[in-house]
Amino acid sequence: DGDGGEEGKDEESGDGAARKEMVLIDVRNTFEHAIGHFVDPVTGKTAIDPQTTTFASFDSQYCAKVATDLRDKKVLMYCTGGIRCEKASAMLRKRGVEDVSQLSGGIHRYL
Repeated sequence: DGDGGEEGKDEESGDGAARKEMVLIDVRNTFEHAIGHFVDPVTGKTAIDPQTTTFASFDSQYCAKVATDLRDKKVLMYCTGGIRCEKASAMLRKRGVEDVSQLSGGIHRYL
């Protein structure tokens, strides 16, 4: 619907010219995150787990709490197939987070 984040590909997330702090968010639920998640090869930081058991609570339990802190950062998101990222990025944008990108097609397309 056009409200979601930019669809980034893996090569686009590597060396941005303007160096904002990057935040990598795993939009999947806590169970999926525990099975496996991305780790930044440069910093060693693991993707953020929003601590949600269902996606329905993503906006109220995660976005509402962190949107203000994310406004000056580059937010990269991923999920399994891309649908949750599209919705989650729109939720953050509606809360004033402008620099939001997502892995196009999710993990399935990436792999």
